[in-house]
Parts: sequence; structure tokens; C-alpha cells
Amino acid sequence: MSKLFFQFLVGLLLTFSWQVNAQEKSFLFEDELCRYEAFYDSTKYSEKQLNDTFKLAQGYFNIYTEDEQQLDDTYKLSKKEILGFQIVKNPYFNTLRDSIVQFLDWTYRIKKIEFAARKGKTKDLLKYFQKNSTVKLYSEALHKGGDDLMKAYEHLTKEQMKNNAAPEVLWNEYVKNSKSGQAQQLAFEQVLSYGWWNAVNHELPHINMDGSQMEEFQKLFSRVETIDCDEI
Repeated sequence: MSKLFFQFLVGLLLTFSWQVNAQEKSFLFEDELCRYEAFYDSTKYSEKQLNDTFKLAQGYFNIYTEDEQQLDDTYKLSKKEILGFQIVKNPYFNTLRDSIVQFLDWTYRIKKIEFAARKGKTKDLLKYFQKNSTVKLYSEALHKGGDDLMKAYEHLTKEQMKNNAAPEVLWNEYVKNSKSGQAQQLAFEQVLSYGWWNAVNHELPHINMDGSQMEEFQKLFSRVETIDCDEI
């Protein structure tokens, strides 16, 4: 009887060990420097979920472009991809996805206003972030044009000169452009691209990709082993 019971226990332990091993699977991923093999409980996540969550944690979603059609296409594709991700059921990554979508939405909206302004539709510049005095200054100048625009261009140039290794080059360019027969067009482009856009960009809900996203991703695994790393 005791022998049969012992055999039963051994069989039970072997079965349990097999089940545990069967549940544990490995997942390969890499960052800028290293490749890793991570181990996880397959009853908690699927490989598809981990793949999609890894893409989300990397945060490589950029819709900045100087081509409006490309902006439209990239925005639609990026948002569709992110919303279609089968991420792990985790509050942190749900919030991260919401934050990335919010950033894409705002960036797209503001970039469309920038493109519209270049076509002469400057009124919408006055609708956003007017509590920011710098945004307000540049958006009003772009909308009014004339002397207001030239004064804003001068202000922008002087601000840029403060952090430039060759400030005289910037000033000479400003003087040259101001005397040009296309002074208004040149000033408009400078103020829109380097004044208004830079100021507005600081107001957008950027996500600080500081490495914490990958730290949270690695917490999904029972252990993570480094396979190899590039030499620095």
C-alpha cells in the first residue's frame, strides 16, 4: 500500500512538473543595446499580447511630416494599429495606450492647423493654447500679418540668438529677409515653423519615454535573461 502511494505521489509530482514546464514559455525581444529571453506563464498572456505590448512600450509612433497627405495616412494607420493592439490586461499599459492615442490626436489636430495656415487659413491659430503668451504672440502676428508679423519675426530672431553659437548669422539673415521683396512670406514661414510650432509643441501631451515603460514590460515575466549586447 505504501509503495503504491509512493508511486502515486511520484506520478503526481511528475505531472505537476510537466504542467508547470508546459505553462512556462519564452519570449525574445531586444532594445537598442541587448537581446533578451524572457520567461512567462502562458496561462496569463499570449505571445500576441506580449508582442503588441512590447510595441506599445517602445512608443515609436511619429506622425511629424511636412507632407499633408502623408500626415493623414500615417495618423490613420498609427491610430488603427494602436487601437487594434491586443495588449496584456494591465492598468499601466491601458493608460499608456490612452496617452499615446491622445498625443497622436492632438499632434494631428495641430499639424492640420499648421498646414491650413500655410494656405492662408490662419484664424484657427487663435483657437488653441492662447493662455501661453508665446503662442498667443505668434498666432496673432501670423493672423494679422503686416507690421505685427515683422515685429514677431524680429522677436523670434532675438530669442533664437540667445542660444546660438553664431547669433550674428541669424541676425544677418533676419535683416536680409526683412529687406526682401518677399519679406512677409519669409517672415511668415519663420514665425510659423520656429516660433508658433515650437511654442505649441511644448503644450502637446508628450509622453516621457524614460525607460519606465520597458521596466513595466519586464515585470510581466518571471525572469529575464540577457542573451548578448552590442559593444559600446
